[in-house]
Amino acid sequence: MTLKEDGDYKVKVSYQDRSGNEMKAQTAGDKQAMGKTWISPTLVVDTKKPVIKVWYDNTAPVSSRDGYDYYDRERMATIQITDKNFRANEVEASVTSVLADGAPSSVPDYRAQLKQPGSWKKNGDTYTAKITYDVDANYTFTISYADLAKNAAKPYAEDKFTIDKAAPANLRVSYSDSVLETVLENVSFGFYQARATVTITAEDDTAGVDYFIYSYRNAENVSGVNRESLEQRVEHAQISYSNGKRMATAQFTIPQSELDANNQFNGIVEFDAVDSSGHKTRFTDAHRIVVDSIAPNAEVTYSAPTTSANGIDYYADAVEGQIAVTEANFHEEDIQVTATRDGAPYILNVSWSDANTDVHNGSFQLSEDGDYQISITYKDKSGNDMTPYESSQITVDSTAPVISIGEIADKTAYNKEVIGFTIDVDDVNFDLSSFQPKLTGIVYEKSGRFVQKDFSDLGRIETVEFGKRYEYVIDNITEDAIYTLACEVKDLSLNATSEMNVKENGNQGMETITFSVNRNGSTFTLDKSTQELIDKYYVQQVDAAVVLQEVNCDPVTQHSVTVNGDIIKEDSQYRVQGGEGENAWYQYDYVIDRELFADEGDYNVVVSTIDKAENMAYSDIKNVETSFVVDHTPPVVTVSGLAPNGRYQEESQNVNVIPKDDGGKLESLEIT
Repeated sequence: MTLKEDGDYKVKVSYQDRSGNEMKAQTAGDKQAMGKTWISPTLVVDTKKPVIKVWYDNTAPVSSRDGYDYYDRERMATIQITDKNFRANEVEASVTSVLADGAPSSVPDYRAQLKQPGSWKKNGDTYTAKITYDVDANYTFTISYADLAKNAAKPYAEDKFTIDKAAPANLRVSYSDSVLETVLENVSFGFYQARATVTITAEDDTAGVDYFIYSYRNAENVSGVNRESLEQRVEHAQISYSNGKRMATAQFTIPQSELDANNQFNGIVEFDAVDSSGHKTRFTDAHRIVVDSIAPNAEVTYSAPTTSANGIDYYADAVEGQIAVTEANFHEEDIQVTATRDGAPYILNVSWSDANTDVHNGSFQLSEDGDYQISITYKDKSGNDMTPYESSQITVDSTAPVISIGEIADKTAYNKEVIGFTIDVDDVNFDLSSFQPKLTGIVYEKSGRFVQKDFSDLGRIETVEFGKRYEYVIDNITEDAIYTLACEVKDLSLNATSEMNVKENGNQGMETITFSVNRNGSTFTLDKSTQELIDKYYVQQVDAAVVLQEVNCDPVTQHSVTVNGDIIKEDSQYRVQGGEGENAWYQYDYVIDRELFADEGDYNVVVSTIDKAENMAYSDIKNVETSFVVDHTPPVVTVSGLAPNGRYQEESQNVNVIPKDDGGKLESLEIT
């Protein structure tokens, strides 16, 4: 018997001779009778070769070199084997992991993991396992498999890749021998008369350093003839490696080209080490490198002037002066710095400090008000003369103008016929172009909108004393509004002030003054539902509270509400809502309980108030007549001259129809 097709088989054998004797079945090697029928164990015929597939979740390497792909994060490999009679212990995986110096890396035993049945998930004849490479190492991976029928899968090509999540470390820099090594103000310096050679080194445990990017940067406040070089790249082929590929070293010179008068350097070195997985570490050296062959020079700078005019620099605060002397052999006693103030000699205290051996900084201050001139002469010990320095006029003026306000005060209401005021400005160095007071007002228009208007053009500027004192005059303000006055002025040194001193009440330092002009008092309106009620006039009932609305540029100090001439009670019969906002008009809602209008009859509602400016207002006088009629009684129609079912032998019949309504007023009569 031959079994040719793939599958699982069982063979059953039974026998009875011609005399009727039945076979006694037994297994091979066992003489014990098993019964009348023999059944074989399962026989498996398997001629198909297993199929191995491997794929990864992270398929985008940062870089590739020498057959390795470099990744900056972990990778998960999915291994799929298709085989009808799969056995995990037949899987043979080969995984190696080493560091950059060739030493083995401690990683999980992936080979043992793949031999565990629990590592595989079954889906029909397909078995899947996942392994995660999350330890930094240089990996090689291959896998083979043969089933119990000795069918071997197609050989799997070796994967070579690197997982490196760590950046380079142990970055350091060294320099060729210098003329002088010293420390100035806690900064280490190295001084060179010729080009300096710089050696940079970094280590990377796994992927190895791929390239360097270095810069030598100018320090702050160095001479403009110094030249820096930024973001220079040292490629992989230009780097020397040791300890396998773990340690990387490169060299460059400062400056890169030959030294000359326009190719100096004064600054620091920094570099980035970038490994093959793209991780970068920056190193900035605190050691200052000076390569110098420049003749003596001096530069004088000042803090930025507030303004400049007619060749004069104006300052509102003290002037900070800086003298930068570039000289390899500087001595403080060789430089002479003198000053005059208002034409007289002025003692100038200069404080010197060394930025490095090339640059020496002198600082001084001009703090008192006055007109200054600075002179500098310098001759070094080698006899080199600096071009003499002479400053233009420097004026220090720290006094701000003074603003005074007359005739008005803050938080005050006015209802006089003529309301005007003045603004006085005093300053010996006044900039008249800055005198532009700002007067704005919030005006309530008939449409019910609040509008901000500019009233600054109401005033005029008058000269009291040329260059020293000026007045801004407003003769009269005509519109009711809440006004805000602001005024900022400055002098030629840009000393500015916006603080106003109020003569009327002695208030000092007011940034703004707010006051009201209120000759017309309050304005009244009705809310929507009340307006609809008044428009109808005759209603069967009042369905909502009656609301009268009041607007005033000043607060209301007294109020009362009457219904048909009787004063009603606040809180129990009506309530007041609303109030004030900062620098805004005051708005009040008088909300009257609708239960007051439950009875049938004529009603008239009046709100009367008194505001802060002592203006009295009545809502009915202010064109808000709040009157209406509540009528619960339907009309009655009386008919005479006709009887029900009456018959009349007449050419015409006179009929009287008399409508009557005791509750209100008839609106219509229709006779059909």
